[in-house]
Amino acid sequence: MTTINYDSCQDPSFFLIGMPRSGTSLLQAVINASGNLYLTSECHWMPYIKKASILVNTFASEISGIEKLRVEKLFKDNIRLLNRSIVNHAGRWGMQVIGSNNAGALDYLIDLYPGSRFIFLVRDPRDLLLSIIRTGMGAGVGAFPVQAHNSLLLINQIMKRFSDRFMLLRYEDLVSSPEKSIHKLCSFLECNYSERMLFPLTQRISGNENPALSEEGLKKGILLFNKSVINRWKSQLLDDDLLDLNCIFRSLKEFEYDVYEYSNLKLSVEAENAFSAHLNGACLKDGTTLVQSSESLIDIKSVGVVGLEITEGRDSIRRIHIQDLGELMPSKIYNNRYLLRIADGKPYDVIKRPFVYTWPLFKTFISLPSGSRVGIYSAGGSTRSFLEKIDLVEYRWDCIIDTYRRGSMNRIPIIGLEDAMKWDLDYIFVTSIHYYNEIRNELFNKGLNERDDFCLICFAHQEVG
Repeated sequence: MTTINYDSCQDPSFFLIGMPRSGTSLLQAVINASGNLYLTSECHWMPYIKKASILVNTFASEISGIEKLRVEKLFKDNIRLLNRSIVNHAGRWGMQVIGSNNAGALDYLIDLYPGSRFIFLVRDPRDLLLSIIRTGMGAGVGAFPVQAHNSLLLINQIMKRFSDRFMLLRYEDLVSSPEKSIHKLCSFLECNYSERMLFPLTQRISGNENPALSEEGLKKGILLFNKSVINRWKSQLLDDDLLDLNCIFRSLKEFEYDVYEYSNLKLSVEAENAFSAHLNGACLKDGTTLVQSSESLIDIKSVGVVGLEITEGRDSIRRIHIQDLGELMPSKIYNNRYLLRIADGKPYDVIKRPFVYTWPLFKTFISLPSGSRVGIYSAGGSTRSFLEKIDLVEYRWDCIIDTYRRGSMNRIPIIGLEDAMKWDLDYIFVTSIHYYNEIRNELFNKGLNERDDFCLICFAHQEVG
């Protein structure tokens, strides 16, 4: 057994904070190639330490005076000792803290390591969604657009409070301007820049389809940037999914990603009779979204698509047009929705066989007749969030399948898998990304086929925890 010399170990001097699928593995490889620094893999235990500290503080609240301070200090000292012993690195090193749960531990980390610095790596949540659709990645739940949005806003608030200790690095800048980004990183971490730090960008890391740089070009001193590794959402996200992501407009704008804003544009609606509709990705001049007149002045604040949801008088609509931008066309997924894509490009490279299906992807690529009998697996928070978004009229939602829970949700009975197999279900929607591999194996064992009989499903703007 190796004996650790704790006196030779050091506390981490920096932390990497990032959502899953945001390029943390790539940045880890870049930092570790420096020869000056070492960055750990993800510290999965960090949220538990935060919870433990809360329990210790609760216990210590019953103690007064010097003894209370001694208990709190003893706990912190032991946590620091634990982290040192796990890593056992004598030189300067950092800890990789990933995910929405860990984002909430930032205040604790700042208190625990008052001299440390923080690198915050962000990636466009629209591309994060595509990464999850392609690969699944249970750990990617924290990177789902709504969760990523909440984490981005939280960390942005902390960055403003501790601006001298935070460095913001966008994945898009790292891969498109690597020399500039890495020099900035080295300056922040006070280490020497090395050309070796560029090499990881020529490799396929963490399942990336293509590297960001050409290895041949790098050897010649020419940094040939592969533009296909960023802004994939412009060619792969369907209009209806992109419309749902207008809910993350604020965080995209704050972190300087492409958003679309126009003021005082005329919205014209030609209808034979009275109608009522709601704007998505735009609002009237008074800030509301309800449209009931044939002409209105609107302001657009969109992440790529503007939509109009017709709530009354759908059959009377003949034409919808926005000044200078074009005509809204009927959605291929929803009968009461009209869409106008204002982002550059069209979705010509849509993922044909995704690991995770958004509802529009499912409706586009899988044919399930209206009136089909369907079940949902499982009875957790993801299913509750999914049911809030779904139109329950199209199919017969017979049951929710769960291993442990019974009762009902949204008036749909919750039953076990064995009982569900006795029902004549046409399809099963799985909403649990965390436990999909286990659920998939269960359904395989029952003779069901992925995609033909069941799939992992979500909405782009739902909670999936």
